[in-house]
Amino acid sequence: MRIAPTLLATFLLGALLPVAPTAAAACSGPDPALSAVKVASVSTDGRGLNHYTIKVVVTNAGTAGQTAKVLQSVNVSHFDVKVDTKGIPPLRAGASYVWMYHFVRNAGAGKGTTTLQFALDMHGNTGANCSTSNDNYNLTF
Repeated sequence: MRIAPTLLATFLLGALLPVAPTAAAACSGPDPALSAVKVASVSTDGRGLNHYTIKVVVTNAGTAGQTAKVLQSVNVSHFDVKVDTKGIPPLRAGASYVWMYHFVRNAGAGKGTTTLQFALDMHGNTGANCSTSNDNYNLTF
């Protein structure tokens, strides 16, 4: 059987092209995740300080809701020192919880010199988080 040269070339070219990655499948069970952490706004006061409002979104990316007894929070750290904790209510599958974190730093601080670490803490709740791959986020600004 003879294959037309253009058909063969098309097949070979297609075999060499990278395959687009597929979206990761949700794990089987509840999966609270830090789905978004970003600077929402910055304002400067008259004393040389910048006031940052950081929007934090925790979403249950799993296939099941969490039970009503789940105790969980997000810890906020600066230079690896915990500076705050925010409790997160149990989430049904696909539901999100949004909160604003406020941070103050010198207006003269250079861009990209501050990093805050956000980490989900499940407080020992077994079965309430089927994946820990999306439980931490570092925000540098």
